[in-house]
Amino acid sequence: MVDLREISDLFTNGKAVCHTVQLGPGVAGFVYKSRKGVYHIFVSEDLSPEGRRHIIFHEINHILKDMPVIPYVIGVDMQRYSIEKSAERFAREVGLVYFVGSG
Repeated sequence: MVDLREISDLFTNGKAVCHTVQLGPGVAGFVYKSRKGVYHIFVSEDLSPEGRRHIIFHEINHILKDMPVIPYVIGVDMQRYSIEKSAERFAREVGLVYFVGSG
């Protein structure tokens, strides 16, 4: 079950910041944790608003579930890895909750 309060807490308490930037071809987004403990989510400006939102939710899953256990993961074209599949499921689930809850 998705807890939207946990997601909201990341941003309202300054634990996470989103940046819309120009990224290379094939890169939709990524996240890293700064030395100050702030998660920076970078999302491609070439995506639609819905695409950006999906990527943000995908990266939030990495923040909440993966990064506390695995401090960093570097990879491109990692769709076949279980953490990426989990992040995609989470992004779809949050997207559904987001749209149903806002309607």
